Amino acid sequence: IFMESHDTATSDRYGRVIAAIHNGKPFMVADNEQHGDAFQRASEVLPYPSVQEVEKDVYAVRRAALGMVLLFTTPGIPMLLQGQELCEPGAYQHPQGPRVNWNRTSDGQGQSTQWFQLCQELITLRLAGARLPTNPSMSHAMRLPSPLMGDGLHVSHASGGVLAYFRWAEIADSRTMESQELELVLVLLNCSARHLHSFDVGVPPSKAWRLALTTEAGMKPSAEVLLQTRAKPNHNFSDSVSVALQAYSAVILLRQS
Repeated sequence: IFMESHDTATSDRYGRVIAAIHNGKPFMVADNEQHGDAFQRASEVLPYPSVQEVEKDVYAVRRAALGMVLLFTTPGIPMLLQGQELCEPGAYQHPQGPRVNWNRTSDGQGQSTQWFQLCQELITLRLAGARLPTNPSMSHAMRLPSPLMGDGLHVSHASGGVLAYFRWAEIADSRTMESQELELVLVLLNCSARHLHSFDVGVPPSKAWRLALTTEAGMKPSAEVLLQTRAKPNHNFSDSVSVALQAYSAVILLRQS
């Protein structure tokens, strides 16, 4: 699964995701009187915005970050196009390939650095499950992979611009896993321009959920950030937790018990 590919992200087609979001549409002008797919119908190219212009568009960056969270938290094998890990909005066109300007992260701060850190955190969370606790008495072969590497997926809410879904690793043989509780990850995305101060999302029976990742700049997850579960039925679950969601933001929670 991918957001950008070498063929689609060129400046005469869809363009890089963040630039296309800023532009509000792809960078090719289609001739609707002709037949064929969108690439074959492209008759001219729209003006491509400058890097500085795109980087100033805060909401384009935030919306692109939502796509990155989806990329790394849904079933499948995620693919990044070179430069995407730096939020590179610059144009490129065949036969030239997309560029990777690592100097964009040399100052240790700024948008490219924050974006690169987001990618690192998502990859770590996907591969290692944010060091989710496992039963030390279990052999390596018996331990489940990270919930984000499993096939389990349940979409519990998709309305009002908010998407919520659970991820887990399927148990091959439940008879060997009696002493281990199934690890659950809850992903929430606010795809709207509204700030939701307290969004109640239904969860399975549990005591608390830990904040593992947020796309909100300047806010780092901590083991101390726990959201307590309430006995309030919601979204076909017996319990719920209340989560603050900024406009165009995402959070990832881990079930603690």
